[in-house]
Amino acid sequence: MEQLKIGELKQRQTRIYSDNEVVNPTYIFSLVIDNNLYDDITSNLNWSNIGSGYYDYNFVRTQISLYTNSNEWSGLTQDDKIIASKYFVVDKIKRDEVLTEEEQMINWGILVNSSQRSRYDRWEAAKTYISYKLSPVNSSDLGKTTSQLCNDYINYNIITLIKDGVSGLFDYLKGEGDFISNGYPSKSYWSQTDQDKIMDILENGNY
Repeated sequence: MEQLKIGELKQRQTRIYSDNEVVNPTYIFSLVIDNNLYDDITSNLNWSNIGSGYYDYNFVRTQISLYTNSNEWSGLTQDDKIIASKYFVVDKIKRDEVLTEEEQMINWGILVNSSQRSRYDRWEAAKTYISYKLSPVNSSDLGKTTSQLCNDYINYNIITLIKDGVSGLFDYLKGEGDFISNGYPSKSYWSQTDQDKIMDILENGNY
């Protein structure tokens, strides 16, 4: 996933627009921002406060990690350091600078529950997409063959052999790890378009 910028519209809407007029959104999330229309307000704080209204927790956490890694820790504002620490994208030495042990334990619980919810929502979106594209028989087959892998993905974030030491859901869907010859790409109903869409939902939260 690439690092996105947050743009805030410079001139807010002050009147009611007609149906055929183009209305620029108050906030945009993009690799490039039109500086004539938008102020760049990218920060960890704004990803947490604004971005969370548009994207799921794991998407926001990834963007906070990318923003934090692209800046020196010493160059971050205190608010951005706190957000990076709350989302656990920095090590404990840095977290200890801005959060107490009790605060870190509380935020760890938030991270575990919120990340799990994001994975659940992504899988539901992927399942809805592919069940629409496939016949009922093929949809059921894919559902049954990924049942345990899906459970491990949602509850334990097990996704790939390389990351987790055991093959996971992403391996099956891509035909990697222990599923080179018997994963989703080996199915008669497989298509590259559907695989790409499913993985974009699961990996990037684009749904």
